[in-house]
Amino acid sequence: MGKRKKSKLQEHLEYAAAYLIISTVRRAPAAIVKIISNFLGDLLFFVSKKRRNIAIENLRHAFVNDKSEKEIRTLARNCCRTFFDNFLETIKLNYLFSKPDTMNMMKEKTANLNETFKKARKIHDESGGCIFVTPHLGSWEMTPRVAASSGIPLVVIVRPLDNKRLEQLIFANRSSSGQVIISKKNALSSLRRALRDGNSVGILPDQSTMKGLMINFFGR
Repeated sequence: MGKRKKSKLQEHLEYAAAYLIISTVRRAPAAIVKIISNFLGDLLFFVSKKRRNIAIENLRHAFVNDKSEKEIRTLARNCCRTFFDNFLETIKLNYLFSKPDTMNMMKEKTANLNETFKKARKIHDESGGCIFVTPHLGSWEMTPRVAASSGIPLVVIVRPLDNKRLEQLIFANRSSSGQVIISKKNALSSLRRALRDGNSVGILPDQSTMKGLMINFFGR
């Protein structure tokens, strides 16, 4: 059975909500952003029964008898909050890093950050283009921005959204660093061409388990 197509009203509401969140978070103080992320995380935990049950069940298997049911529910709720922490932090950082001096200030204040960027640039230069692999953890959306700051031309694969207006909004934010964003559909030829042309490639390996290897994980 194919996935049900969204109504125009649903698409417009999703776009409006995303636009409002992005516009607010860009300029809001960090304390306000934290309040928003906590609210959205709690909303996900209490409203989405499916996601809540998946998180709780996985945590039960992870901790077995080490945590009480109350502790597991609290941890699952905090995981939902952290999900939105990362999401809103990425929006905030993308806005801040669009200003020319922000990255230089971060390099000065963060130990070994500049050396790390130089090492990544050296690997890219020596290989004539390499593949950066990162899972959906932390501020992974910042990869194009960091690559641009390091002078690494990067091609990034993304999954198309089922809301075209929302996709255009997200695409504008992702491509604001000047890097190339391509759809994962039939992306192989584009990636080969990018590597041949001396570009590096950024991929997220945990998007699909269709062709993965089955292994025991937490005893399952």
